[in-house]
Amino acid sequence: EYAQLIDKGLMGAVFYYQATGDIGYLSGLGADDNVDVTAGKGTKREHHFDEAFGYFGAPLDFPTGSGRYWAKYAGKTKTSDLSQEIMDAWLKGRAAISNKDEIARIAAVTEIKNLWEKVIVGAALYYINSARKDIADDALRNHQLSEAVAFIGCLKYNDERRILDTEVTKILDEIGGNLYATTAP
Repeated sequence: EYAQLIDKGLMGAVFYYQATGDIGYLSGLGADDNVDVTAGKGTKREHHFDEAFGYFGAPLDFPTGSGRYWAKYAGKTKTSDLSQEIMDAWLKGRAAISNKDEIARIAAVTEIKNLWEKVIVGAALYYINSARKDIADDALRNHQLSEAVAFIGCLKYNDERRILDTEVTKILDEIGGNLYATTAP
């Protein structure tokens, strides 16, 4: 389904990359001013951190409140506390910036990037496993594999990713380019 590839692809290429990529908000926080306050925005560092949080798509009461974009998919993983873990990391990061604690800020950003990568892997696995259950139904299987393929492609946008581009390519090759020909192992 091209709509899934485009939708999830944009979530990775725009939201995830803008927040976690080498020129993204979280990666550039160290260079941001954290002294001068702009009314309604905080410091430049606080504002950029908040924009990254916006790209994650979680409401302030997350995980109690339902999220959009990436936050929506945090609950699809087998890790039951992933939604709470990533929200706690966001809160630690924001508090560290406001308290001017560089060590805690760096640790929180690393934790956010690692957990966000887990969200993507978890979502991809969720859809792969769903496709395996529905392997005989072309429509369901191809919908689920389209989501999985798009999520897997998103893994290359985090500058601190643990999954290499060659591993992403290998996974995508395993699924294949023709979803009608994909079989369950």
